[in-house]
Amino acid sequence: MGLNSLGVGDGSKGDNSMRGGVPEGAFPLSPAQMGMWFAQHVDPTVPANIAQYVELEGDLDLDLLRESSARAALEMGSGFLRFIEVDAQPYQLVDPTLPAPLGFVDLSEEEDPRRAALDWMRDDRSRPVDVLGDRLISATVLRIGERRFFWYNRVHHLALDGFAAATFMTRIAELYTAAVEGVDPTPNRASDLRKVYDIEMEYRSSKRFEDDRRYWAEQIRGIEEPTSLAGRIAAPAPVSRIDSAALSDEIERRIEQLVTRENASLATAVIAAFAAYVAQMTGQTDVVLSLPVAARTTALLRRSGSMVSNVVPLRLTVADDTTVRDLLAAAGTAVSGALRHQRYRHEDIVRDRAADTVTQSTFFGPWINIMMFDNEVRLGDMVGRINILSTGLIEDLGVNVYSSGDNTHIDFESNPNLYG
Repeated sequence: MGLNSLGVGDGSKGDNSMRGGVPEGAFPLSPAQMGMWFAQHVDPTVPANIAQYVELEGDLDLDLLRESSARAALEMGSGFLRFIEVDAQPYQLVDPTLPAPLGFVDLSEEEDPRRAALDWMRDDRSRPVDVLGDRLISATVLRIGERRFFWYNRVHHLALDGFAAATFMTRIAELYTAAVEGVDPTPNRASDLRKVYDIEMEYRSSKRFEDDRRYWAEQIRGIEEPTSLAGRIAAPAPVSRIDSAALSDEIERRIEQLVTRENASLATAVIAAFAAYVAQMTGQTDVVLSLPVAARTTALLRRSGSMVSNVVPLRLTVADDTTVRDLLAAAGTAVSGALRHQRYRHEDIVRDRAADTVTQSTFFGPWINIMMFDNEVRLGDMVGRINILSTGLIEDLGVNVYSSGDNTHIDFESNPNLYG
C-alpha cells in the first residue's frame, strides 16, 4: 500500500497547484491538518513523518500483502489521499487511481543486514516530502535474511496521526490473515474522510467548543515561557534523537507497588514522576508538560483515518512541600480534565495564549506520551511488534512510554539541536 508501499504511490510528482474551481470530491483541510500544513511549510526540509516497522520471520507473501495494503488504503481513504492547491488554498481528495505498489528492498547480502535496514529507514523518513507532489503514505518490505523481514511504514502527519497509522497497519494485517486462513475479514467500519472533516467542523460550531476554550484559557493563564530542560529553543531536525531502555523487573515491581498503594494508574505515576524530575532539574515549581491525546472521542473516529490527534498542556505545581501522594492526585486531576477537553486544538490554545504573552514558542513543555496498548501484529502465522522510529516533528523533548512484550519500554525522543 502506498507511498512506495503502504498502499499508496510510486513517489512520482505532479503539478497539484491550480486555479479555478475546486475539483469534484475535494474538500478543505481540517483544523488539525491546517496546523500541520503550516508547521510543515515553516521548514519543508524537515518532514513531519511518522515511521514504524514490524520485524517478521516466516514465509511472507508479498503479493498478498500488496493486495491487503491496497484494500485497507481504499477502506480508510488516507492511503489514496493527495493534496492540491486551488487559488493558493489547500484541499484534499481521495484518488483511487493512484498506483499502490508495495516496495521491496533486499538487504540480506549486506555485511550487517539489520544495520543496513535501520540506516535505510532513517534515510527514508528524513527525506523532505513535497506535500503536493509526493505520496504521503509509504510502505516497504526490507529483506534482512532468509525468511526475515522488516515491514516498514512511513506516514506524513498530514495524512494520518499515530493512532490512525497503527490502526492502518492493524487493518492490513487483519485482511492478510483472513486471506491466509480462508475466512471473511471483519467488515470495514472506517468512516470516509469527508465525514471525519464534517465531525470536526460541527464540533467547532458547538457549545462544547466554547466550553473547552474557556477551560484551556484558565489552564494556561499566567504561563509566559515553556518548560524546558534545555533552557532554549531550536528548530527541529530531520531526524530526532532516540535514546531507549526497557524498565528492569525491579523498577516495574516498584512502580506496581506505588500505583497499587496510591490507587493510581501507571500513566499518572509516570507523568507525576517526570514532572517532579523536571521541577528539580529546572528549579521551577510551575511545571508544564505536553500531553499527546488521540482526540478521537467516538467509536467512529477511533476506527477512521486522517489527522485528528492533538497535544494539550498539562500544568502541575511541584513545590518543596509537595508529597508524592499530592502530586499523584494532582496529575490524575489534570489528566482527567485534559481528556475531557482534548478536542480543543493545540493551535487554538497557542493562539489564545498569544493575546496574553509575548512568547513566540508553539509548545508548552516536554511531552509525555503513554502508549500502553497491545502493539502486537499478526500476519498469518507470523507475529511481530510495532517498533516506533519517529512520532513526527520534535521541537524539544518527548518521553514515549509503551508496552514492548512483557516489559515497559521508554524512548526519550529529542531534538538533536538541543540535546546530546
